[in-house]
Amino acid sequence: MAEFEDVFLAVWLTGMLLTWPPWIWFSINSRRTRGEPLVPRPPTGAAFCELRASGRAHGTLLGRASNCLMVAIAGDELWITPTFPFNLVAPYGLMGLEYRIPKRTVTVV
Repeated sequence: MAEFEDVFLAVWLTGMLLTWPPWIWFSINSRRTRGEPLVPRPPTGAAFCELRASGRAHGTLLGRASNCLMVAIAGDELWITPTFPFNLVAPYGLMGLEYRIPKRTVTVV
């Protein structure tokens, strides 16, 4: 039985080492092409900012966040984005947790 576990561990580690670096590279490039910062910071002059918010996106199984969202109100916009390093888990917009929307469109909190 120990032989199977050793083979499984070797295959799993090899898979992780081969897939995660390209996935993180893809996530970084998806943010750069959209002009999004790699390390999101609260906007200057924000009226409200919470750096450890939780939430979930409707319509997707992947979009759940626990204590890793930045929610800020700056000027006329509501900003919601995952904080670093959680924003590297998926390319921009895949999980449905990144938003910059006008305040006037928010009707229910």
